[in-house]
Amino acid sequence: AQELGYAESDPTNDVEGIDTAYKATILSQFGFGMPIDFDDVNYKGISSIRSEDVEVAQEMGFAIKLVADLRETPTGISVDVSPTLISQKHPLAAVNHVMNAVFIESIGIGQSLFYGPGAGQNPTATSVLADIIDISRSIRSQIKIKPMNTYHCPCRLSMQSDIFNEYYLAISLRNAEDSDTLGRYFEQENIGLKNVIEKALGDKQQEIYVLTDEVSQEKITQFIEEFPESGVIQLINVFKVIGG
Repeated sequence: AQELGYAESDPTNDVEGIDTAYKATILSQFGFGMPIDFDDVNYKGISSIRSEDVEVAQEMGFAIKLVADLRETPTGISVDVSPTLISQKHPLAAVNHVMNAVFIESIGIGQSLFYGPGAGQNPTATSVLADIIDISRSIRSQIKIKPMNTYHCPCRLSMQSDIFNEYYLAISLRNAEDSDTLGRYFEQENIGLKNVIEKALGDKQQEIYVLTDEVSQEKITQFIEEFPESGVIQLINVFKVIGG
């Protein structure tokens, strides 16, 4: 990406989801009239994605993308940036390489997709030049540039108990026999499972890949915090799922 001019010399903002989080704060103003603070955005980059996760996601019928998810709930808006499993039937699954997209679900129109290049010398230069022209025209005419969105309302952050998703979990087991213990823990926490894939790693070790039923963000956060990690069971990755 750096060789093609798509990533900065220091790619941290791109890789760790920081740049996407900044874009999410702008979209929150456009979509909901709520100017959310950057510090209120939960963000996680792509550095934790492994080749095993990509392969299993494809096997389950998903692609893994870095997604800024903005949604409105009864208690406010939720803004989250994280690696996400997206159904291969979803329009966002086909957005690859330097292309970016904004997918909108609204009451009146339904589903809309806005698609175009998200980086590169020419697209960036064109955007900067367009802004410079607008500013110069404003100075010359002494007419203020109108904001793209004048709608505004107080920002309210959603409660975690009102945010629901399906989740993908990758779990490492030292012994295959420990899968029964793991299954009981999911049952104990009342988290249903839609799909389970087991892959042997040798010496009785295995990894288990789980696709959960829809649960609240509050419940999955508690599940992760209380996960019974030990020398035999380790939680490797947890990703949100869209379109499962």
